[in-house]
Amino acid sequence: MDNGVLSLDLAQAAARGPHLFGFFMRSEPALKFFVRWLSVLVCTALVSACGGGSTSSAPVPQTCGFGLVYADGGTSGYAVGATPAISVPKSITPCGITQVQSVTLGLCVNPADVSELKVQLLGSGAATLLNLSAAAPSGSCLLTGTLYTAALPLSAVGSITDSWRLSVEDIRPGYTSSYFVGWSLEVKGLK
Repeated sequence: MDNGVLSLDLAQAAARGPHLFGFFMRSEPALKFFVRWLSVLVCTALVSACGGGSTSSAPVPQTCGFGLVYADGGTSGYAVGATPAISVPKSITPCGITQVQSVTLGLCVNPADVSELKVQLLGSGAATLLNLSAAAPSGSCLLTGTLYTAALPLSAVGSITDSWRLSVEDIRPGYTSSYFVGWSLEVKGLK
């Protein structure tokens, strides 16, 4: 399309404009009321579509924690005996959870006779004793061992960003030997 044709098309549209849009250009009171009402309706729809202009938002589900890690922080674990085997500290940072809904701990031990073990989650507050008697094997561990998962009380995580350690002790030493391979911690809640 060259400039001459474009100019002619624009000129023709301008000449037809008053006839095509003349209906909307009238100054009739009923039409003015309708146009105002329509513009208010459109503005209301736009404001409600974007949340009504409110800056508050609904709580967002979030999961924090760490997956299975070796108890020694490297590539191995610790032998479990009468003296507690304590993992290296692990942290959950950053974590924006403000309302904790569930806490799950995973423990990898080899061999897996959890009835002989005293397991405690250690943070900045009081130690949380884990009841593994009802825990069933729930999967495979890192390279060796059996994975047990246990739900903890919500009070187990006073401050989510604490430095966490897991203590595993054999309460019947000499009967069987165990090895604390690794562990995991998962906190779910609302941000």
